[in-house]
Formats: sequence, C-alpha cells, structure tokens
Amino acid sequence: MSGDERVHLFGLAGLAPPGPETIPARITPGVQRLLDRMTGTPVAVYDASWTVLTANPAHAALMGDPSGWRGNERNGVWRHFVGPGSRARHTPESLRAFEAALVADLRTAAARYPADLRLRRLIARLRAESERFAGLWDSGAVGHHESARKTIDHRRRGR
Repeated sequence: MSGDERVHLFGLAGLAPPGPETIPARITPGVQRLLDRMTGTPVAVYDASWTVLTANPAHAALMGDPSGWRGNERNGVWRHFVGPGSRARHTPESLRAFEAALVADLRTAAARYPADLRLRRLIARLRAESERFAGLWDSGAVGHHESARKTIDHRRRGR
C-alpha cells in the first residue's frame, strides 16, 4: 500500500495512523523488492525496537522461523534477555558488546519515538524481567551496534 492508502485504511477502521513519534512497522515496497531478490542470503527486517517485521526463508532456516512468534517473542532484545536467545554464538567479550549495543539501540529508539507505547511497555517489561537488561539500561549505555562475524549453532547443520 502507498502511504495515502495506508492512512485511508486506518481511517476506515476508525483508527489514527501511526505518527512520526511512533516506530514505523511498515516495510516499504522498495525494501520488499530487495528482500525478494535476496533469496540465497539470510535476511530479516527489524524495526527500530528490534522487532522482526519479516524474514526470508533462508533466514528462517538458519535462525528459526519467526512466522509463528507473537508479541514480545518477535523482539530480538526480548528473545536475548528473557526468551530462548538465538542460535548465534558469542565469546564473553562479544556478548558484552552485543548486549550493550542492544540496550543502546533501544535507548536511541526511545529518544527518537517518545510516544511509542509499545516500546515503553517493552522496556518496562525487560527491566522488570531481566536483571542484566535493567543493569545495562540503568548504566545509561549509549552507542551503536557494529557489524560482527557470527557463528551460528544450527540443530541439523551444526556450527
């Protein structure tokens, strides 16, 4: 749908469309075309809160199929700190850096999208249910996520 069509659909449903202070959860047609062309490469698209919006079949095969995940299960930060985690392996150093980057990303998203209730609820639940997340959040960590090489533990393919 175009932006205008989306606004119209929200209006028909009697809802206000998400505004500039809430995290966009829409995959643009251009991003969808890129994803459609990357059939041999595992690719997932996340929003600013690390909630998976879509994943191609290669990504689902490598990292687990997110199509059945609901609510906070779809959020990578939640899955890491509270849920089952992921298949990615970490050294102690890379784990510390990864966790700090996840928290910093959520802090950046919270500042950029202050009216996003879903994000505020996610952060509150993470702080309540994960001591590690709460400690990192309370430390005021800021920064950015750097690209890193990943080793994946796959149940059938191995390391």
